[in-house]
Amino acid sequence: MRTSGYLNLGSKKLSTAIARTLLAIQKSRVDFDAIAVRGVSGLLVGPAVAVALNKHLIVVRKTHDTAMNGSSHSYNQVEGCCKKNCRYIIIDDFISTGETIGKVKEMVEDFNETAILVGVVLYKNSIYRKAWPEWLRTEVKVYQANRCATDVK
Repeated sequence: MRTSGYLNLGSKKLSTAIARTLLAIQKSRVDFDAIAVRGVSGLLVGPAVAVALNKHLIVVRKTHDTAMNGSSHSYNQVEGCCKKNCRYIIIDDFISTGETIGKVKEMVEDFNETAILVGVVLYKNSIYRKAWPEWLRTEVKVYQANRCATDVK
């Protein structure tokens, strides 16, 4: 059976994405306590990076992925450990409009009102920066793993 892209868990692409993400985080020197992810793209890379760096993992579910809608065992939209004044990063594949990153930020900070977003790490190219909302372009450091953690601002 042939699989493509990141859904092939044994693939070199996935291993490369994890390794580049780790490298980007290490080179960024960003200080954080937890990693937030949402959807399959974040869950493919985020848990491996959290384990490797001994960081907490925060999983943000989409609204339709909770037990209330019959598609999950959990009623919680946000799960994971995030202490008071938790500094967290978001790991995702790319940013198009910034909507997903904004939703993750909103939900994590609703879950823990003292949580602070300190960075976003992307493991694929994100060339749509002009479409990002102003807060994302000016207030948050965004690192691209395939650029070895050079700040895209």
